[in-house]
Amino acid sequence: MLTLLQRTSNWKFILPLFVLFRGVSFYVFPTYQAKMNKVAGVEIQPLDTRFSYILAEVTNDFEKLGAKGRDLYKLIVDRIDMIYPIIYGVFLF
Repeated sequence: MLTLLQRTSNWKFILPLFVLFRGVSFYVFPTYQAKMNKVAGVEIQPLDTRFSYILAEVTNDFEKLGAKGRDLYKLIVDRIDMIYPIIYGVFLF
């Protein structure tokens, strides 16, 4: 493990991860957030960015999103939210 850390502790490995981390944080998430808000017609805060929520809030938000918005939300949660922890986990490690 120490050998792996020594080989990857350089700018050639860290810089691409930093660029990916910042790109997802400042481009991908806001872009999909805007698309989701456009579909719903109002601002919808994603569940994973809330401190807490109740079932009525979730039901209300999903009703506002409609079928097309729920499909978009599923894409965000299934793909993008799963890739993001891998990127920042490796970057911060």
